[in-house]
Amino acid sequence: MMLIILFYMIILIALYHWRSIDMYHESSSPNLAKFSEPPRLFSTHMPLHTMHETLKHSPCKIVYVCRDVKDTLISCWFYSSAIYKIEPTRSVLESRFEELCNGTNYLGPFWEHLLSYWRGSMEDPKHVLFMRYEEMKAEPRDQIKRLADFLGCPFTKQEEDSGSVDKILDLCSLRNLSSLEVNKTGTINSVEHKFFFP
Repeated sequence: MMLIILFYMIILIALYHWRSIDMYHESSSPNLAKFSEPPRLFSTHMPLHTMHETLKHSPCKIVYVCRDVKDTLISCWFYSSAIYKIEPTRSVLESRFEELCNGTNYLGPFWEHLLSYWRGSMEDPKHVLFMRYEEMKAEPRDQIKRLADFLGCPFTKQEEDSGSVDKILDLCSLRNLSSLEVNKTGTINSVEHKFFFP
């Protein structure tokens, strides 16, 4: 999932020229009012219903990326095993499966979480874009253009002809992201960066 978040961060960097702010560095619940210069990018795993009322009268846009549930489970299994330094055994996998189904992991109940964003994208397509990881892998050019359109900054013909979309695809490639020094060293909330790009 972190790869997807970075994918969109890089796209937004390419579409806009915004400065990166580590707003969680000093507090786990930062004062968002101090980040007044648009565009702003926030990453969250919160369910849509916890934010939806405030979105109705807001220019805020939400991009939700879902992934096949089996792949999500396997990813959680390996990721949690790596960060907690435990062997990725069958019992750990079964535990992650139960957490995912019962809603006792950080996402809450998986299907409720996913369906809330899907419904949100149907009911309020100006504010919520629902994307699938598998489609992003299969049709990356189309999905980048779809995202740019949703964000209100579609590619011009000149940008497409000059290869801007392909340049963004290269910036977002696993090869490129995994080779960046920032993704190999350091930590975020005591989790080593290397676990985001195995």
